[in-house]
Amino acid sequence: MDGSTQQEFVWPILSDRYSDEDQLGFKDYCDVLAQAVQQADTPISIGILGDWGSGKTSLMRMLENRLKEDDHCITVWFDAWKFTKEEVLWRAFLLRVISDLRNALEGKGKLDSESKEQFDRWEKRIYEALDLEQMGELTLDWKKAASGATALVSSVIPFGSVLSGVVDKLTGAKATSQAAQQLIKGDLNAVKDLADLVHKEKIEIHQRQLKFMEDFQTEFEAITKAYRKDDEQARIVVFVDDLDRCLPEKAMQILEAIKLFLEVEGTVFVLGVAQEVVQRGIEVWYKIEPPKDGESSPFSGKKYLEKIIQLPFRLPALEPERFIGFIEKNCENMPEFCAEIFGCGLEPNPRKAKRLINVFGLQLALGQKRIGEDLKPWLLAKLNVIQERWPRLYTYLVTWPAEISTLEQACLESSYKNPSEDSEPMPEAVEKELSQRVYAPDIVEHAQNHGLQEMMCCKAKECSTQNIKLSILKKHIHLTETIATAPSKSVKDLEDMSLWQQLTSDTPEEQNEALEKIKELPDSEKKPLLSYIKNELDTKRLFELLPLSRAGAFKGLALLGDPRRDVLDSGSMAFRCIKKGPFWYGEGKEAKECHELSYEYWLAKYPVTVSQFRQFADSKEYQQDRYWPEAIKDGFQRKGMPELPNRFAYASHPVVNVSWYESLAYCRWLKDQSKLMEGGNQAVAALVREDWHFCLPLEIEWEKAARGPSPGKRLYPCGDAIASNAVNYSETGLSSTSSVGCFPDDESPFHCIDMTGNVFEWCRRKPGDDSSSRVFRGGSWGSPAEDCRCSYRDGIVPDFRYDDLGFRVALVPSSVG
Repeated sequence: MDGSTQQEFVWPILSDRYSDEDQLGFKDYCDVLAQAVQQADTPISIGILGDWGSGKTSLMRMLENRLKEDDHCITVWFDAWKFTKEEVLWRAFLLRVISDLRNALEGKGKLDSESKEQFDRWEKRIYEALDLEQMGELTLDWKKAASGATALVSSVIPFGSVLSGVVDKLTGAKATSQAAQQLIKGDLNAVKDLADLVHKEKIEIHQRQLKFMEDFQTEFEAITKAYRKDDEQARIVVFVDDLDRCLPEKAMQILEAIKLFLEVEGTVFVLGVAQEVVQRGIEVWYKIEPPKDGESSPFSGKKYLEKIIQLPFRLPALEPERFIGFIEKNCENMPEFCAEIFGCGLEPNPRKAKRLINVFGLQLALGQKRIGEDLKPWLLAKLNVIQERWPRLYTYLVTWPAEISTLEQACLESSYKNPSEDSEPMPEAVEKELSQRVYAPDIVEHAQNHGLQEMMCCKAKECSTQNIKLSILKKHIHLTETIATAPSKSVKDLEDMSLWQQLTSDTPEEQNEALEKIKELPDSEKKPLLSYIKNELDTKRLFELLPLSRAGAFKGLALLGDPRRDVLDSGSMAFRCIKKGPFWYGEGKEAKECHELSYEYWLAKYPVTVSQFRQFADSKEYQQDRYWPEAIKDGFQRKGMPELPNRFAYASHPVVNVSWYESLAYCRWLKDQSKLMEGGNQAVAALVREDWHFCLPLEIEWEKAARGPSPGKRLYPCGDAIASNAVNYSETGLSSTSSVGCFPDDESPFHCIDMTGNVFEWCRRKPGDDSSSRVFRGGSWGSPAEDCRCSYRDGIVPDFRYDDLGFRVALVPSSVG
């Protein structure tokens, strides 16, 4: 089937089992490892190292089958994970080695009567050792018993015969058995004698176990020597798989048992492990704490494993061509282009690929019924890859499906020079265009990822989303939600439900109480609430709350750690490109329908925040005269960070109580922060290098960004009407600033936020304007609707400070005054 014409088919569900065929191109690896096993000096242990699902078992099975063809080799296979329910895993391991070795020797006609008896003795002694170990674990609370705790007696009495039998087995002493019977009858005088005897026997049990291990090693070495007497090339090859899927204590039992063979010539161990997992399990078992900075640990999981594994072989990642071939071999009827998309988009992990392809097949079958002829298998494949590898990006696309076209455009037009790096700056023109999109910073961030670029550009001509209707995009995304990652735990799962409920309460008093509690929380206890609020923000459910509750949630986010870099960091400040061209300027008789601005400029998406301004106010550069020419001329006193009442002081709120002089100084300081800007919007950073400069916007620049291009005549930046749930103004009732972005519907046609309300914003004056007052624009949290219009303006002296007056940064060409 091709990428657009659909036909009914039954999708094969792929098994997660290892493959007997070489579907991954492992023949070369197998050849080299077989040679190592056959020719290496023994004893030796070989580690096949690789992540979960990387093909370790398939390679080990290939190697086992190859060695079975060699008459010099006896192979033993032990799947550790299958025996994890065994109380004593080392017993299962030794019994498997003994059983397979016995059968192999018998098949080769090398098992004489003496050896048969030896194998029988081994099996019997292993079971005896197991009985001793289990009995050695018997513990009683002797202190309680001696103090007359009748509960102990009553709990032991039903099992009196068992206790007596255990003691007899342990010691064979009649006196001890009689002491046990006295205890069962409730005579506690015999407790101490019995306790001493049992403790003594537990020590003897441990000594007998060690003796068994030593004897086993000696006798196993003797049998191996007899087997190799006439064939020095003979060797016993033991494969141990899935060690990394066992609990630490189980894995340690196997590793300790393997030590019994590491001094026996003729033995080869092949261990399949995820190295980091097993190393961590060793450290957990031995309770090894990570070393402090600058210190080295004398013992670690890595060092322990290095002593066990003499020849490590790390399974290389599959090359794209091999990975695509693996997908095509497993899915002969894969729709056109999909194998290539999966091959270059997914991590080269066979097991993960099978899992995702199975899900893709079910979605494809469902899509044939629900979408019909409009189904695009390649689009479904890309969405599945994004969901698997870039879940945060997938969350954005679920919310804004149209942005997949933006993402595609960014990846197609972006390029990277050094594939060894994770990402490269996006071309200026591309980021400039993207800056006007809803979630541009996130799209730009992901589009710079090489892996995502390669996947989105795969078969770009045939697999373009540019002309797909939004309704069809939504249907494809809905199909992928059948395996969507579960959202963060709901509030009811948080340990303290009341904290979230208080934070989003409809009364300021309760909110303030919750905020004070958050301030006192240790960092470890902040994470669940932070995770929840971030999820609510990512999925836009946060914006369904009433304004007061929403504002409370954003205050909590500011205290917990707001993840929005463009809100907190000056160097990551988000900007929107304002294209040159005509627009409707003014209102009433002074309105100009086709007022022309002959240049392009950029305006910050949000007003400058408390966090961003603090970076300037707290810096060493704050007092430098070059940022303050107007202030020095007018005798303005620089006071540093403004004093902010609690309700205005949150890091993500617009900074207020700043004068016109301070606003200008921040803009000049920002110009010098070239290193800061390199970490944010790349297009803006490039313009700064070209000698564009940051400043306050002119009135005309501010109004164009608020009203939009001609023929738009909107009354407010957010539209022709204003609503209390969409804008922070007087009718909303917050009586303070709110976090920038708290009201996403307060958005201008150029995608600037908070131009209708929240804070008034200072503007720069035209060249030659020598008036004593300075203009500010926009509405604020205390403004009535009429003061929130695009055309509303007012003025005041430049050193004026007030709690509803802030500013927004513009970036203009050097030719503009």
